[in-house]
Amino acid sequence: MLNPKQYRKLKSIQMLNGTKAKDYDKNKDLYIFFLQQGFVKRKEVGGYEGYIITPKGDSAIYSYKVEHYRFWVPTLISFIALVVSIASFITKNEELLKSLKELLQIWKIFPPS
Repeated sequence: MLNPKQYRKLKSIQMLNGTKAKDYDKNKDLYIFFLQQGFVKRKEVGGYEGYIITPKGDSAIYSYKVEHYRFWVPTLISFIALVVSIASFITKNEELLKSLKELLQIWKIFPPS
């Protein structure tokens, strides 16, 4: 599994259709990891020695995106459900609603009615 830094670098290589060896010097640790995993390979890019992404690298990018969304979508849905249930509970319980309005009036957030 990629970490966010590795994902961003691999995605930039994909979007640029390869990188030159100059980028290797700046991000040597990432390129060593990518080469070991088979995510990139050496090839001539724009007349210079460089690196291009392999199909295995493409699938690593896809897997990262899927895992990212697989975590955040259910979390967001759960948070929305929690907020809605709390709001429903407060509005149905008139005593609690009255106490909340008084508290908000003390904090000067809710104007008196």
